[in-house]
Amino acid sequence: MNIPKGGRGKKAPYDTTHVRVPVGMKPLVDELIEEYKQKVMTGTIDSDAEIDKSCSSLLLAGQVSIDEAMKIAKKVLRLKRSARVSITKLLTALYSIDKLPDDI
Repeated sequence: MNIPKGGRGKKAPYDTTHVRVPVGMKPLVDELIEEYKQKVMTGTIDSDAEIDKSCSSLLLAGQVSIDEAMKIAKKVLRLKRSARVSITKLLTALYSIDKLPDDI
């Protein structure tokens, strides 16, 4: 299906904006955008509540369970590194992002 994106004199059928997102979140955001565009084009989107439901389901799909998070935390603590390095390793494992110790 040819979905209008806007740009170069073409207006998208919805208001647009731009945001900066972490690299690890980009696939989830792209998936949400494509789902929204499909719903707009087919006319199946009814309200903001439906959009919120879609957002929360996509965000929860990538979330780690508390048990898994505890296992990762214990594994990181056993490494006996500095707190900064440990936190970096934990964030990297939980959120699949690259955080350097200087970022914290």
